[in-house]
Amino acid sequence: MLSNIEKALFLKTVNLFESMTPDQLKILTNISEEVNYQEGEILFNENDPADYLYVIVEGEIRIVKNYGVPEELCLTVLHPKASFGELTLFGDKGRSATAVASKDSTFLAIEKEHLLLLIKENPAISTTILFQMANMIRDFNKNLPQMLMETEHAGMPSGDEDAREAELRRYPRYAIPGIVDVPDLSPIPLVLENISAGGLQVTVTKKPELEDEYPISLKVGDLAFEFDTATVVWSEKDSSRDDAWKVGLKIQMAEEERKKLMEKLAGESD
Repeated sequence: MLSNIEKALFLKTVNLFESMTPDQLKILTNISEEVNYQEGEILFNENDPADYLYVIVEGEIRIVKNYGVPEELCLTVLHPKASFGELTLFGDKGRSATAVASKDSTFLAIEKEHLLLLIKENPAISTTILFQMANMIRDFNKNLPQMLMETEHAGMPSGDEDAREAELRRYPRYAIPGIVDVPDLSPIPLVLENISAGGLQVTVTKKPELEDEYPISLKVGDLAFEFDTATVVWSEKDSSRDDAWKVGLKIQMAEEERKKLMEKLAGESD
């Protein structure tokens, strides 16, 4: 069992919290709970309520789409000092994937409600966390660049555009910390919920129409991109909110920009 001092020292080594002051870390340790899972145990399932943020102390975790079915897809494998569930800070969206302990593992779990209360009482902590989220790229596995470039799912006829687009929507791929600015669709910047071969997903409070087009900007870490046109390819009502729609935006990215983005996501230096 970690002491509060050991928790603080450990959290200081985690990307999400590394910019925090000693006083901020001291407060954070008071709401951090140490939990243990055995190999094969599930921390949470896809679509479960997003109520905790986790940091791996020891062990290993797999993040998986469509867990337990033939279409199962391992998005990434996370190791000690990795955090996951950061997007629980935004809205009431359920988990986008299943988290499974692939080894006996120890985590620090921070309950969302406690963290939000902490942020409310200590605004400086909010600024620190949001800054880190905007500049942090999760440690993806080495298959990420290839998967981001996919335009077809294995076994799908290349000429079947409707089926291909449906498949890309079905597999949203990766949640990535980032910011999307679509002034004509939202008066405030949006959280990048995921990125895939099909484009970007965001949640907005104004319902767009299919085929609507908007100029947007995208920021991932220290990379910034501008697009003259992002096309609405799908939208659906967010069942957890009365005033929200999940929206898929298709973008055309120049090869050089795509290369820079993929290198960033893969953790490679330019």
